[in-house]
Amino acid sequence: MTLALDNVRSALSRTPKVPQPPRRVEPRPRGWDAYHRRAELLDRLIDEVATGVRAPHLRWEESFAVAFDDLDSVLCQLRWRWHTTLAARLDAAFDNDGGDDVDVESIVDAVRRDRAALRAILDAHRDSPIVRGGDADDRRLIADAHAYAECASLARRT
Repeated sequence: MTLALDNVRSALSRTPKVPQPPRRVEPRPRGWDAYHRRAELLDRLIDEVATGVRAPHLRWEESFAVAFDDLDSVLCQLRWRWHTTLAARLDAAFDNDGGDDVDVESIVDAVRRDRAALRAILDAHRDSPIVRGGDADDRRLIADAHAYAECASLARRT
């Protein structure tokens, strides 16, 4: 993840800078407190999008500053949630079925249905380098899952 984040930061450094809100002066909590703050804020954002209280396209708000430096860091965490959910569902399917009866597309569709609000936020920010890079990672993951399912199916037939 560090390498991917470094690549995203490198890509962002080559793009024109968009004015960002001023950074917090006081230090932000670290460790479990920071993790729980970020998780609560992301859960709230996703719930608000799911219930229609908030539009999926996010804009920086001061309330984000308690847990994040900028909107890119919010999007990065949302991307990470999406990716880990997708990877975990695919992994569980292969563990349970051995790979030969796994319908990769139905798993991807199920994740899209189950995490519709999260996906709506990411889709609303599809022009962001963070989201684009993460979506490319997901396409590779899905292609690998298709290939693994095909290999498992061929192995079972022989």
